[in-house]
Amino acid sequence: MNIYIAADHRGFFLKQELKTWLGEMGYPVIDCGNTTQEPLDDYPDFVHELTSQMLRDQGSLGIAICGSGIGVSIAANRRHGIRAGLCLRVDQATHARQNDHINCLCLAANYSPLDEAKKIVSAFLTSIPNLEDKYIRRAKKVDQVA
Repeated sequence: MNIYIAADHRGFFLKQELKTWLGEMGYPVIDCGNTTQEPLDDYPDFVHELTSQMLRDQGSLGIAICGSGIGVSIAANRRHGIRAGLCLRVDQATHARQNDHINCLCLAANYSPLDEAKKIVSAFLTSIPNLEDKYIRRAKKVDQVA
């Protein structure tokens, strides 16, 4: 399973740290940008690349980072087939992956120090979507609206 990761200038340094850490843990990580810390870059450019790659690579997961996590979440959720969720806590990441079937974790660099971000990412990657009828039903209803 490939993990696509992207961040704007506010999330750049957290992205770099997480990318290295994930690689050390044996995950295949594909960086969708930005590749340098550019103060005037725009998160939609990198989120568009991340979600495009994810949609071409069925079963992959994504991690999108900006300062608040809100912008990348909005941008990612514009794409049919992407279920992005902003998670600031470990239990949110577990819940979002299991019950809401997110495939793109959104992180807030301004509010998630590296150690906490690692725990959130780990929870996201190790949680498995719940396949009970009610969760499948809800996911299908969301997909009908998108």
